[in-house]
Amino acid sequence: MSETTGTGTSGGAGGKKAGGSKAAAGHSTGSRASAPKPIPISAFRSQYGRILQVPGGHAVYVFTHDTSGRPSTCYGDCAVKWPPVIVKQTPVAQGPVKQSLLGTVRRNDGTLQATYAGQPLYRYVGERDPGEVLCQGVSEFGGTWWVLAPNGTANHKQ
Repeated sequence: MSETTGTGTSGGAGGKKAGGSKAAAGHSTGSRASAPKPIPISAFRSQYGRILQVPGGHAVYVFTHDTSGRPSTCYGDCAVKWPPVIVKQTPVAQGPVKQSLLGTVRRNDGTLQATYAGQPLYRYVGERDPGEVLCQGVSEFGGTWWVLAPNGTANHKQ
């Protein structure tokens, strides 16, 4: 029930929407701010095989403390170190990534987090270079962090 597909929101953290006064002033040209483009999720070859990545070439992780199809359990210090992949709508698949496995789940703060095979997606804040995978199999914040294969399974290679 918490799983959504591409509904997104246009307000920011403060709930403000861009632009509303132009239409009231008679400028109804129909040129609203263009809808955000979905972020692509693709895959790359790493020392752990093919794994998912977000734009910039950053590896995507899943957290064993999460439950598939349910909201994230990573908040506070956990979300600082392991930022959730926040999106405005369902991401778009590229390469071997399967569109049917991509989705979103609403976080406690109302933002949408990308999911793959129902699993909330994260990055590791310490990975700065494209293709870096520094935290495969790391256990912290009550679970273990694994990179994700295009078939939707956590890759447990170490």
